[in-house]
Amino acid sequence: MATIEKKIKFCDEEISEKVVAKIRQEAERDLKKELFRQVVRKDYKCYQCQGLPRPGDNNFKRCSNCPRVFCGKCSHINCCRTSNRSTLPFSLLQFLPVQCQNTKYGCQEILMEEELVDHEKYCDYQKVHCAKIDCKTDISFLNLLDHWDTTHQDCKVFEEAKTLDLPFDMQAAENGQNWAPRKFTAFGKTFFEVGAIRNNFLFRWVYVLALPDQAEHYFYHATLTKNSRETIRFFGQCRSLVESPDEVIGKEAFACPVITAKRFIPETLPGQDKKTELKYKIKIRCMKDEAKDDEDDSGLDD
Repeated sequence: MATIEKKIKFCDEEISEKVVAKIRQEAERDLKKELFRQVVRKDYKCYQCQGLPRPGDNNFKRCSNCPRVFCGKCSHINCCRTSNRSTLPFSLLQFLPVQCQNTKYGCQEILMEEELVDHEKYCDYQKVHCAKIDCKTDISFLNLLDHWDTTHQDCKVFEEAKTLDLPFDMQAAENGQNWAPRKFTAFGKTFFEVGAIRNNFLFRWVYVLALPDQAEHYFYHATLTKNSRETIRFFGQCRSLVESPDEVIGKEAFACPVITAKRFIPETLPGQDKKTELKYKIKIRCMKDEAKDDEDDSGLDD
């Protein structure tokens, strides 16, 4: 038996109860957002860092002699001539939405706590690390390419390719060294091949300009070669620029002792200039595309 949908009479019109409930829910959400804008942004913004309360954060205090507010991280900042501060009421904040932490990069989303985690995980405005390790510019995912094109024009750029020969020089190899990244495109994405020496180990990896959930589809083969008998091979995931170099090195990267890498420098014959470059090659793969191709080849429907 079909369920009869309940309706409510409004201005001589009958409206579904579900529609009314949805309207009420959206109105309540809009009201909470407006309260956030009018109250939290005005009365709870940290004077020093401009930060706003996050879920569970009740460490915002106001100076007893002036209207300045300080968050827990900035509580050490001197204000007026007194250190007396009163904790701001936290009870109201528990029922209000929260502003995305990427506001300073341009995100304007205001969401309830249960929606915030997923949003910030996939937010296009989130902070990323420049592929040039020495560069410490504070940039967002959406602004990375603009930053790169205006700031790092000296870095080498390759045409679109899935397999590249990327030799690198070991002449001045020492702890703390960072090689200039090489930029290229494949599968419609932008990649950066980077390298560094830490604790007498050579590390090389590939960054992809993608958030972590997309980066996990891209992998690379890396091969360091001296001759047909001496090679070092590695297979690993391309890393998202959300991850710092130290995080990548701690997780997954091509790695070998510097002393071993130097053995791969080609021999210099009499009369030749001294060789210091290593033969290094990478191949990019998109596992998502390969899985789809396998399904197509097997005749399976989506």
